Amino acid sequence: MLGWIVAAGLANLAVPQLERVVATHSRSFMPADAPSSRAALRSAELSGEAARNNLNYVVLERDQPLRPADRRYYQTLVAALRADTAHVYSVTDLWTAPLTEAAAQSRDHRAVDVMVQMSGMLGTSAASESVAAVRHTLTRLDPPAGLHVYLTGPGATLVDEFAAIDHQMLAITAATVLVIMVLLLVVYRSPAATAIPLDLGGPGAGGGPAGGPPRSPTTASSRCRCSPSR
Repeated sequence: MLGWIVAAGLANLAVPQLERVVATHSRSFMPADAPSSRAALRSAELSGEAARNNLNYVVLERDQPLRPADRRYYQTLVAALRADTAHVYSVTDLWTAPLTEAAAQSRDHRAVDVMVQMSGMLGTSAASESVAAVRHTLTRLDPPAGLHVYLTGPGATLVDEFAAIDHQMLAITAATVLVIMVLLLVVYRSPAATAIPLDLGGPGAGGGPAGGPPRSPTTASSRCRCSPSR
């Protein structure tokens, strides 16, 4: 038993964890031959730029109509996003121009959104890095008190879903091992006999990645809240 534990520990140190490899070398969520993927690739080819379909929205909202301080934060945010050329390709600012500001804000003037096209194809490590960079920008700029700032869209949804799967996988693995132990105890009715197959499966249980098998997310919409100052 101790030998298996030592072997599993050495394997974990010598071999990169699967979840780490997936996080840094993720492939595109959509198949390359999907119509939307082909359109993104063709558009990038015609414009001579990198392919991307990582479209998201930044939403600003408060319980009362938005204030001048909120507009100043919005303008600072738009400037910061446009300056981050490594992660942000374009920012569709409709709220600044008087002719288009009504299209960007809600009817009760309590919320406004801005479309942000980020670098990377959906599901790739580049897209995840872009989402993380934008979220960092949202919180780094310190929103005014009472203003809630959210990031939502396909790219943010996939990042949140991957993170949720990673967090849940550890509990699922522990529950699976517990169920196996109970079943073995019921069958063999002896702790010593139960330990034999568990010992044989030691390298697989101890050396397996915490992130579990390759993830297959869905396209359900979600909204992620960035913590504002109070």
